[in-house]
Amino acid sequence: MTGKRNHPSSPSILVIGATSLAGHEIVNQLVDHSSQPTVHIFCDRSTDLHDKHQKSCASICYGDSSRATDILEALRETEANIIILCIDSRDDEKSKILTDSAWAVCSAMKMPGFYHINAIVLSSFGAGTSRIKIRRLLGYGRLLSRRRRNSLKDCTGQESAFLVNGLDNRTVIIRTTDLTDGKPTGNIVEFGDEERAPSYRVDRVDVANYVAREIFNGMTGRIVNVTGR
Repeated sequence: MTGKRNHPSSPSILVIGATSLAGHEIVNQLVDHSSQPTVHIFCDRSTDLHDKHQKSCASICYGDSSRATDILEALRETEANIIILCIDSRDDEKSKILTDSAWAVCSAMKMPGFYHINAIVLSSFGAGTSRIKIRRLLGYGRLLSRRRRNSLKDCTGQESAFLVNGLDNRTVIIRTTDLTDGKPTGNIVEFGDEERAPSYRVDRVDVANYVAREIFNGMTGRIVNVTGR
């Protein structure tokens, strides 16, 4: 771990997947937040980190997100009480990076001394019990589900890890529609698993803002589908 700066009165947050496009925006939102949380990045050593993040984050922890021992070491060193899991999914039938990382995080959260830790998990609309349906775009949901079946399977595995381990009351799972950049609206809509999504895209900046609100307005374990307005 490199560098350490503590703000004991604010949350200590470990971001796993900070170098993903969504993770990048989440870190930006957190380090600029008025509450001044202590933000830590978890990544592997081959990752190129943004200069702003290297300077503004309390620490950088290196390791393998699919290894529970590496997650535990990072939690001990950072004393984080919130984990954000925002790794990019891969449309590869052999990839289980989301599922494997989720199981590693769950193993750490279930260890004595870590029962106080909560998690926010970025997932995808169409995973778990949700079905992709888009208003005014009949048939698009089925097409998208077929195209993304491998990544949706991994997202479902990621969600299942927290549910079967009994961590649903300590975890917020946020399923997003297609993520985009450069078009934030400042508005996010929540909708049910069987409802048609009001739109098929949401900007990563808006998702980052939503994640920050979840943290600073008080986290309650739940699964929610979101899209842009």
